[in-house]
Formats: sequence, structure tokens, C-alpha cells
Amino acid sequence: MDAAVRKYLELSTAHMPGPDHQFGPLRSSPTEYGFVVWMMESVDIDELPLWFVQIYSFASLNDCSLIEFDRDNDTVDLLPQYDW
Repeated sequence: MDAAVRKYLELSTAHMPGPDHQFGPLRSSPTEYGFVVWMMESVDIDELPLWFVQIYSFASLNDCSLIEFDRDNDTVDLLPQYDW
């Protein structure tokens, strides 16, 4: 059996502009305190919400397979943050 080790990006929901969960064509799922968003191998960056482009690009550059937004996760200084 082949096993795969995958990386994911943990971000605070403070990186979202509000409780809105629009992630364009990406598959997402709500969690108790945030959202999980799965990365796609090929996605048209123009289909992503503007606030999410930098986060998606950061996750893609770091070979992440998903992004977890959770209220208890840390913030990342390199990415925009919102006060809501």
C-alpha cells in the first residue's frame, strides 16, 4: 500500500473578511468553528474571490492539499487579516 503524506495550511478565521464562506469553484465544508477548503490542481485564479487569491497562492506555493480556517488557529503576518 502506498501512503501519501500531505500538508495543509492552518489559518485563523481572522483571515476571512467575515463569516462569508465563498471560495469560488473550490470544494469547501463548514466545521464547528470555521471551514475546510480543498485545493485543486488547476484552478483559474480569476474564479476565486479577491480576498482569497493571496491565501490560495500561498497554500499552492507551499504544496498544501487543503486550507483550514478555524477561530482557534494562529494568524500569519504575511496574509491579510480582518476585524469582524
